[in-house]
Amino acid sequence: MREKARFTGMVILALIAICFLFPTMNASSQAKKAEEKKPILLGGLFMLSGRGSLVGQPNYQGAMVAVDELNAKGGVLGRNFELMARDTKGQPNQAVKEAMMYILRDKVDFLYGTAASHEGLAVAEVAEKHKKILITPEVTTDKFTVENFSHYTFRNDHMCRMDARGAALYIQKFPYKKWYVIAPDYEYGHDAVKSFKEELVKVIPDAVIVGEGWPKSNEPDYTPHIQKILEVKPDAVYNILFGGDVLAFVKQGVGFGLFDKIPCFSINGLADTKVLTALGKNMPEGVHCGAKY
Repeated sequence: MREKARFTGMVILALIAICFLFPTMNASSQAKKAEEKKPILLGGLFMLSGRGSLVGQPNYQGAMVAVDELNAKGGVLGRNFELMARDTKGQPNQAVKEAMMYILRDKVDFLYGTAASHEGLAVAEVAEKHKKILITPEVTTDKFTVENFSHYTFRNDHMCRMDARGAALYIQKFPYKKWYVIAPDYEYGHDAVKSFKEELVKVIPDAVIVGEGWPKSNEPDYTPHIQKILEVKPDAVYNILFGGDVLAFVKQGVGFGLFDKIPCFSINGLADTKVLTALGKNMPEGVHCGAKY
């Protein structure tokens, strides 16, 4: 009798355990399936307003095309991508603020974007601190993946050194020795000018920089810089401005006849389709220009 009671008790305990276990197992299975279907969140950081939008908008549009194409193929491991987008305005503080909101509030899986080098460097620090991978399509300063190397930052963009080397190899076939450089006064501009100086003398050893212009981002009036170039009378100008800044500089330069008087090389940015479209008939003849990719 006692053995029978013991056996009955064990069966009851087993049934109780099963009653609790199966719902738990079922809930675990459902949670796993739900997790598998949960989208992979990308915290997008783009320059969507101001002059930087000439770069930021195409970055956002290109990312959306990629997300749509990947999702149409089933995503990754059964999970689709969801790209969120916020405006960094090209400002490091704003970019960091948005990145922190993505990480702490939205719980994104990855950070994607940034364009201006100084905002990219700032967000990279946040990414490393919170162990969140940052992938950027636009940050160009060498420092991003060299001096500031991190296991959490990746770029699918070229570097300032590559621009400068390509420009120097192109420039060497011209007889210009005295150069004036104009570049945005922040990380990208300074790194790009440094690289250009180093690469230029490799192909033209007696080349010299006779002047430098450092306008701020969103500079409203380039007149002082244009007048300085005309005053110095270099053999050629190497222009590192891009996006809305190069657009404004060229429009104002045309008014002074700058491009009729001095050869201008704008290897990275002036031939961007957004810039060319905005310039229209204001695009000067004979400018040596290029664009990314």
